[in-house]
Amino acid sequence: ESSQMICQHLERAASLVTAFKQVSVDQASQKRRPFNLEGYLKEIILSLKPKLRNSNTSVDIQCHSQLILDSYPGSFYQIINNLVINSLIHARASTDEKIHIGINVSCVDRDITIDYTDDGQGLDLQWINNVFEPFATSKRSIGCSGLGMHICYNLVHHLLKGEIYCLPAAKGAHFQIALNTNTVHQQQLTDIPNA
Repeated sequence: ESSQMICQHLERAASLVTAFKQVSVDQASQKRRPFNLEGYLKEIILSLKPKLRNSNTSVDIQCHSQLILDSYPGSFYQIINNLVINSLIHARASTDEKIHIGINVSCVDRDITIDYTDDGQGLDLQWINNVFEPFATSKRSIGCSGLGMHICYNLVHHLLKGEIYCLPAAKGAHFQIALNTNTVHQQQLTDIPNA
């Protein structure tokens, strides 16, 4: 039983190291390459696991397992990382409050939509309208620069040639990313049903 536990912990450590290495390479370069979106999202969340665990935050990813993008994985890392860190900083009213993050990827007529939601405090109308502005932050007192969402906006618009929106939500925050079909590896999408 001890050996089995050791093997399980080693396998978990190996998967963490692999995820960190791949994410680090992609973060350091802006090279385009094909990648499985569901697997890569899981690697990003795995690399954020220590912060998520310490903040009592859970993440649910809904994505077709065969969805392959021919795009810029480093940009996806930065976008998802910034969104998650934003949720950890802004969504909770207190440090012991548990929040849930959802990442839902759908494919309709070869267009990709990524819905990122959390069930935290949410944003009022002023912040929904200004959240992508540079230096816009309500947490400057704790060292936030207000550049995270502006970086997301620039990556989605200028590199991925898509759109990102902050949408009103009944509870929490809702960001939606619509990707241009030019960023999608077309051959892999033919058998994927609409979500």
